[in-house]
Amino acid sequence: MRLHTSFGGSWRSPVYVDRLDSGERVVRVVYWYGGDEPLEEIVTKGEATCDSTATRRVVTSAERPVLNQRILWLSMSRTFEIRLDGERVALAQGRYGRMIRHARAAGFDRMFRNTPRYRSAAAMRARLGARVDGWWDERVAKDARERRHVRREKSLAASRLVHRYFAHAWVLMDRDYNSWDNADHIFRYLREREREVNGWFVVRKGTADWDRQRADGYRRIVPYGSLLWKLLVLDATFTVSSHGDGYLCPPLEMSRYGKPQWSSVFLQHGAIHTDISR
Repeated sequence: MRLHTSFGGSWRSPVYVDRLDSGERVVRVVYWYGGDEPLEEIVTKGEATCDSTATRRVVTSAERPVLNQRILWLSMSRTFEIRLDGERVALAQGRYGRMIRHARAAGFDRMFRNTPRYRSAAAMRARLGARVDGWWDERVAKDARERRHVRREKSLAASRLVHRYFAHAWVLMDRDYNSWDNADHIFRYLREREREVNGWFVVRKGTADWDRQRADGYRRIVPYGSLLWKLLVLDATFTVSSHGDGYLCPPLEMSRYGKPQWSSVFLQHGAIHTDISR
């Protein structure tokens, strides 16, 4: 978001879902805007409702409003959609997450990998009836498969062959879908001047920057999200990035992969004269 846009007319960011409260079965929806406040409608079963728990935060600069943040806590008990200025908007998980239009409880549970509170098959059948027959067994089987995959990946990462390539690696990355930022330049410097550092660069395969890196002759490029990427991170000493987004902080789900063995390094852009740690 560019701060100067708030002085030159109205604008609005995408709408993000950034938190889920599994106990209360509510989700937090957030968006930013500048200029005129958009007309906001929460539509459930075709009827517009008003959210009494919504709040607004204002960021000022030189005693002038620069940004407005709108925060809503919405119930997952019913399917809903959000309209701003009469236009239905999609919801995204975080800044770069997948988009959904119709907000359903099951969709939010999948989005945040949340296990519903009815944790036994008997309790779920008593609550929801025959519709859940087989669903719980499928969920348990899926979780078991994912745990097997994690065990296999951790075993591979500890193998002599993988250690030969990835031991004490520096994982350098800008964004998952593009590069040509600080991490990209450091990677090129390491390959040209400090080749004793085990540096690897990560970007999504098939993107323009993947093709550019390969065309420039670099072979230490690992596709983001792949098995190689997971093995690289599991053996790494440092993860180095010019961005602090969810695809790298943390790069792997700690609840499944355990406590990270690597240290994360943030590459600052320019000079910062204030404390932004909080």
